[in-house]
Amino acid sequence: MEGRHAHLSAVGALDPETPASLLVLERLVRAAAEEELIPRFGVSGPRIKDDGSVVTAADTGMQSRLAARLREHWPQFQLIGEEMSEEEQHAALSAKG
Repeated sequence: MEGRHAHLSAVGALDPETPASLLVLERLVRAAAEEELIPRFGVSGPRIKDDGSVVTAADTGMQSRLAARLREHWPQFQLIGEEMSEEEQHAALSAKG
């Protein structure tokens, strides 16, 4: 990357330290919420995860959507998600970005 103010890296991902990136992130989260959370809110029942916590289709849909979109913009970062299994979280932590 060329200097602190460069908005695009060599792979085309936005520099996460720029104001433009924060706007992109905001748009990604809003779009995911509108498409994943709102339509599923209160529609399907929750299930209990192995750790005893509750998860819904809206939770997993939101996380999957955000993970995919974040990877498109910032592939150099690993996502650790609440709805991931412990094994998936460990794999993400040990993955090379």
